[in-house]
Amino acid sequence: MERLTRVLGALTRWGLGLCALLAVLVALYVSLGRQLVPLVAEYRADLEDKAQQALGLPVHVGALEGRWSGLAPVLRLRDLQLGEGSAALRLDDVKLVPDLWASLKAREVRLAHVQLGGLQLILHEDQQGAWTLEGLPKKDDAPLDPAQLLQRLQQLGRVDVFDSQVTFQPWRRDSVTLTYVSLGLQAGPSRQRLEMRATLPDGQPLALNLRSRATPDAWRDGRLEAYVSLPQSDWARWVPPSLLGQWRAKTLRAGGEFWIDWNKGHLQRAVARLNAPQLRGAYAGRKTVTLDNLALSSWVRRGKEGYEVVVDSLAASIGETRWETHLQARQRPGQEAAEDVWHVQADRLDLTPLTPLIDGLAPLPDNLMTVVDALNVTGTLRNVQLDIRPHAEGDQRLQFAANLDKIGFDAYHGAPAAGNVSGSISGDLGHGELRLDTDAFMLHLYPIFGKPWHYQKANARLTWALDKDGFTLIAPYIKVLGDEGKIAADFLIRFRFHEEQADYMDLRVGLTEGDGRYTAKYLPEVLSPALDEWLRSAIVKGAVDEGYFQYQGSLNHNAPAHSRSISLFFKVHDAALDFQPGWPQVQQVDGNVYIEDTGVRIQASKGLLLDTRVSDVSVNIPHVEGDQHSRLYLDGEFDGSLGDGLKILKEAPIGTGEIFAGWEGEGPLQGKVKLDIPLEHGLRPKVLVDFSTSDARLKVEPPALDLSRLKGDFTFDLDKGLSGKGISLQAFDRPVTAQILAEGQGGQIQTRINATGQVPLKSLTDWLQFKQALPASGDIPYQLQVSLGSRDNRLSVNSSLKGLTIDLPAPFGKTAGESRDSSFSMNLQGAERRFDASYADVARLAYAASLDKLAQGRGELVLGGGDASVPGGQGLRVRGRLESLDLEPWQQQLDKYAGQDPGGSARQGLQSVDVSIGQLKAFGTDLNQAVVRLARVASAWDLRLDSKEVIGNARIPDAKAARPIRRKPRPKIRLIRWPPSTRARRRSWT
Repeated sequence: MERLTRVLGALTRWGLGLCALLAVLVALYVSLGRQLVPLVAEYRADLEDKAQQALGLPVHVGALEGRWSGLAPVLRLRDLQLGEGSAALRLDDVKLVPDLWASLKAREVRLAHVQLGGLQLILHEDQQGAWTLEGLPKKDDAPLDPAQLLQRLQQLGRVDVFDSQVTFQPWRRDSVTLTYVSLGLQAGPSRQRLEMRATLPDGQPLALNLRSRATPDAWRDGRLEAYVSLPQSDWARWVPPSLLGQWRAKTLRAGGEFWIDWNKGHLQRAVARLNAPQLRGAYAGRKTVTLDNLALSSWVRRGKEGYEVVVDSLAASIGETRWETHLQARQRPGQEAAEDVWHVQADRLDLTPLTPLIDGLAPLPDNLMTVVDALNVTGTLRNVQLDIRPHAEGDQRLQFAANLDKIGFDAYHGAPAAGNVSGSISGDLGHGELRLDTDAFMLHLYPIFGKPWHYQKANARLTWALDKDGFTLIAPYIKVLGDEGKIAADFLIRFRFHEEQADYMDLRVGLTEGDGRYTAKYLPEVLSPALDEWLRSAIVKGAVDEGYFQYQGSLNHNAPAHSRSISLFFKVHDAALDFQPGWPQVQQVDGNVYIEDTGVRIQASKGLLLDTRVSDVSVNIPHVEGDQHSRLYLDGEFDGSLGDGLKILKEAPIGTGEIFAGWEGEGPLQGKVKLDIPLEHGLRPKVLVDFSTSDARLKVEPPALDLSRLKGDFTFDLDKGLSGKGISLQAFDRPVTAQILAEGQGGQIQTRINATGQVPLKSLTDWLQFKQALPASGDIPYQLQVSLGSRDNRLSVNSSLKGLTIDLPAPFGKTAGESRDSSFSMNLQGAERRFDASYADVARLAYAASLDKLAQGRGELVLGGGDASVPGGQGLRVRGRLESLDLEPWQQQLDKYAGQDPGGSARQGLQSVDVSIGQLKAFGTDLNQAVVRLARVASAWDLRLDSKEVIGNARIPDAKAARPIRRKPRPKIRLIRWPPSTRARRRSWT
């Protein structure tokens, strides 16, 4: 124990002694330093020589001062200049603190601390984009040697730079100066550290921190940790354009923080946090795009298997849309370089806002930009997976898979457009597959179809292949559900990259349980405009049992017609066909529709036109070339009613409406129809109808004429008119046989009807609405002729009058068994009707009046021969010549048929009389060669009588219920010649 105590005491004494000795030595060291260091000013020249040898540059020190601080000397150099001329570095004040212990160990001068201020550096850019540093002396043009630099830094120890500035001078741009630059550099044998602070021109701070572990011998395997803090400034004002290449930045307001860890020649970790309130710019001369509130948070890490890159958040406001995504990338090294794989994942990529960004910022060639603009992709990709093999060859360099959410793109260069595409996609650079399962699907096969197709539901599988010759798109299976029915399709589209090779498509579309209202959407654009318009309006509705569309051939716009084949087929039932505007629709049609290269064909087994059944209907619209007009040819059979046939003639746009206006009919009607209708407006159609009827009724107006028990075979030709044979009917309850001839020419319809029969006189007067009693009775045999058409509409009747009794004095009266050829005619159109009649050689009548006011017409009655003409004034004129006339029988007939108002009817109708009579018998007196003139004036008649026996005139006033000739008027007689046989009766006459 005592021995231990002695040992501890001895150690204590030696320790205290050594401490005292050390304290004395330190005090001696400090005292000598304080005494000797101020003498360093005398060694200024030696210092310049040593520094010039070490640096290899001319060195000039204006003044050298020394002082002692702590345990180390401090040297202060004033007006220090390194180098010569304009490239010399001039520093006003530099402080040096030597590292005495390190210098002794290395047997060379080592510095512990260097402090300087007022450093000004200039980075200048020349026209070629090369940067040169001005403000530091240049030793030679040798490249920088990192190992030598590290050795030199070890000699300097710690270097502090204060109150300095760095100026950037881009080519033909304003200079940018970083002020208040502070830099701290400390370099040891294996560790280095750099801290820098600076102020941007807008007053915001910039910070940089570097830490490294590197030795001069193995600096490539060293480690570097870096941190950069950038303020949210507008960097577009300071970043040189040469650093941006062809991008043009108008606003780069952004800031953030960045961490980097580099070790053994590889990036180990990196973190980036960036916030950009606004970025505005464009590539080359494109339209400027804007990104607002860009936020980026990401990191990179190198593990045992490779790199891992994670973008926790990447978001920006593009216009009114907030765009955001999350990315992850992992590297999987292989045994060989070609097997290295980068696996990239993204949870969501909204493609809609990316097209304007690509337009404005992507460095793509013009032809590729044209594709991007034309496609105009919209929608969202979800669960995106990419496998990238940078060192591989062939199509396997990139493999991808993703879920599609309402993807859409426009048609381009014959490729179809699609919208609302949802499903999955996978493939590589040469092949791929799309599986579609979506609602509200849109497909547009442009330019074959002018409008897109919209469907409620769609399922499909598409594959594609890309090689050096072209792009091939194959859809082996497509199933869609739309308003038009259930549809299945497949297609093959091949696009060639060589212009001399034609693009090709093979498309097949099948339809079941369809709706005929939507058949127009499957009409291709290659049809002529007139044919396309007709097809879109012709099929109004109907149920499509099955339909089929096929296109095979070239997709090039300038390809000849024979380079493509188009066919379209529909099997329909209960359809409505509106084959021409103005014509009645054909309802309940069952048949087939064919649209081919040669034209359009419709074959209907049955249908209903109004209430008429049609069958075996064939519609043909041949294909025409150039400026030729498309025409519709229709053949068919019908079985219906005469009323439907008349309705078509009245309403169809064939120019027969005015002719058959007012006609009505009942009864069966069977026949065949042939139509040749131009689809261009303004051209005249051709209509040919063969039909027959039996036991039918026809009413013709005006005037109304009922024809019953109509039977015969008829033909209607729109260019000629109506014709018929074997026609029989009943008119006025009497049988009639008829023949109809079509006499039209040049598209002017004209029909002549020849009929033979008998008509009771009373029925005829009732039909003519003639209510005045007539001195005739019996039946009239006739040969009737009716002309209907564009040139003339007239009724003519010829008759022998055999069977008709005329109760009139001679020469007008006749018995029923006597024949006298007579005629009657009238026009059937116009506000005023013209009547012409002849009675053997006895009388002729010309009369004109409206049907509702026949008694108020105008006309002329010619007796004894001559032609009658219609006068200009109202009333009836009577003129002519009679061989003889006995007044007494006429007076009796007048009493019989005129009733108690003989003068009333005369006042209404008769206007004048001028008759020459060879022998006139009146009141027991015979007058020879008499001329009787009677004229209507006011309320009386002026009578003029000229004969061999009597010449004079008289005014006979109207008197109701009295015979004018017995009112004992006051005649004015200029001459009376009485023959001997009449003298006995002269008193009674006077």
